[in-house]
Amino acid sequence: MSKSITKGPKSRIFAGFFGRLRYWRSYLYNLDGNGGYYPLDIELGLTQDGFSMLVQSYAIKLATKVSYAQTVVLLTMFLHWSPAQRTNDPTVLGFGRHTNDWFESQSAPENDGEVLIIQIDSKASPTATDEELEKRRGKS
Repeated sequence: MSKSITKGPKSRIFAGFFGRLRYWRSYLYNLDGNGGYYPLDIELGLTQDGFSMLVQSYAIKLATKVSYAQTVVLLTMFLHWSPAQRTNDPTVLGFGRHTNDWFESQSAPENDGEVLIIQIDSKASPTATDEELEKRRGKS
């Protein structure tokens, strides 16, 4: 690890289920100029983006059912704030990388028969007119 220096407490925001909380922590700047870190946050297991694991888990669960934009709308409706839409994608993908390992470690439920589940993504009805479709297809 590179050498670091602190320049006094730095403002930080923790975003939990009951709202946002501003607090101050010692921030260690890397002497090589490549950012820094909050040593106590690492010890406490706080995430780098400042969101609680509960809020992140709600965002992940919602994002598996609705779009990232709708996830923001729903969380804002109930919590009066939300992680930004652009942060939902890496969070879902980050947690999702553990999915295959979990499924592989589980055995099939007892009396589990053969089941075929088909989910169709039907978010909108087709709106293109016959004329528009003909333009898209080009000359035959």
